Amino acid sequence: MEEEILRTLQDIINHQKAIIERLNNLEHFVLTNITQIKNDFFFQSYQQFHTLQQGISAISRKTHDKNKKPKVVFLIHHLQAFYNIEDVYWAFKNSSKVDTIVVAINNHFKDAMIADGADEISKELTYKGIEHLTFNMENTYYALDILLALNPDYIFIQSPWDNDRPLALKVPYLMFAKILYVPYYPITLVEHFKPEQDDFHFNSYVHNLAYKIYVQTEFDKRYFEKHQILKAKNVEIVGSTKLYKLKLLKESDKIAEHNDGSFTILWAPHHSIAQRWLGFGVFHKIYQNITDLAKERKDIKIIYKPHPFLRRALMEHQIMHKEEYDEWVKEFGSLENVEIYEGGDYFKVFGKSDAMLTDGLSFLLEYPIATGKPLIFFDSKSHQPLNDIGTLALEYAYKVDSFEAFKNVLNHLIEARQNKAKDDMYAKRQEILKKMEDKLIPKQDPAKLILDDVLKDWYD
Repeated sequence: MEEEILRTLQDIINHQKAIIERLNNLEHFVLTNITQIKNDFFFQSYQQFHTLQQGISAISRKTHDKNKKPKVVFLIHHLQAFYNIEDVYWAFKNSSKVDTIVVAINNHFKDAMIADGADEISKELTYKGIEHLTFNMENTYYALDILLALNPDYIFIQSPWDNDRPLALKVPYLMFAKILYVPYYPITLVEHFKPEQDDFHFNSYVHNLAYKIYVQTEFDKRYFEKHQILKAKNVEIVGSTKLYKLKLLKESDKIAEHNDGSFTILWAPHHSIAQRWLGFGVFHKIYQNITDLAKERKDIKIIYKPHPFLRRALMEHQIMHKEEYDEWVKEFGSLENVEIYEGGDYFKVFGKSDAMLTDGLSFLLEYPIATGKPLIFFDSKSHQPLNDIGTLALEYAYKVDSFEAFKNVLNHLIEARQNKAKDDMYAKRQEILKKMEDKLIPKQDPAKLILDDVLKDWYD
């Protein structure tokens, strides 16, 4: 009995010791984190004060001397959307009236907490022969300091989504210069971007802080007039830089056709897998089917070109963990008839394909105008309604809403190619393509119009 009491007392003592140890660990954890938070607060306060000083210094150095060339910086964070800004850059670079600088910066496409991608963008810019700086440093305030030291008069950005850019390179930090934005998408194709019709696609704070937004058509400008706080006061119509470039690329015969006898499908899934947004994405519903198809049909080649935000979207909506997605991409890409393409110069993979499978938006216009080839649209049946231009673009495509229907269309296209015959949609495609080109391809080079507008703003 006495031994039992002693054991019980010893258990109580041990339990109390464990509690004390946990409390000590908790105290250490709290104190450490409070110290870290305090250090972070002081660091951020210092950085913000330092940035304010730098900004004041940059503004004080600005003297609007018309004999001085304006300094224009292109901030490139979105490699896959480079076509929208590429010819604008060359127009500015080739002008003797402008001092032009390109800066590759990180983005948050893959992970909301990790900024990377600048090195990848730098490689692509180098390949294109574009001189540039690379801001790949973790301390984004340091990157901002360098940008402030460059003291640009105008800064081109690629998109209105500031969450994609590193902290200190978001638009509110860049207001020491005039912010210019060229939309990354070819044309607006939907009536609303969210079910509740809260159109941040036209009324984000970036849209309202930008000095100029160079939109594609009168149709696009009306959306800004309807939704934007500024009611399109900062909007200029120049035409679609992206569609103009793709049309020129096609007409220059630079698209390389493959002739190895196989049928190549370009699979371009969109990131909008959540219905609270656009609701077009079906990747999560068909990726296993596509994998099985690639394994079963060695006569079919698949080029996988995902939207750069897809991986993060799958993770944030708890559909796939990033490790699970990365493992699938590794397995899928290891198949001998599969190619993974995540670069920005995608016109060349258009040329390697015989048809495209997509569930997204921009390629409903881009692929037809660049290639005239068959397009298969996989309908999620739960996306936001298309507007008149979106409806016209969809008339170009084969429309499917099941994997079986997709395979039937694919088999038809393969058979038509083998028989050297026109597929069922060929005549319709030619008709719709002509309508889209007449309606949407600018008569004048939008890049030149943008350059003229900036020079007018500066020299007048």
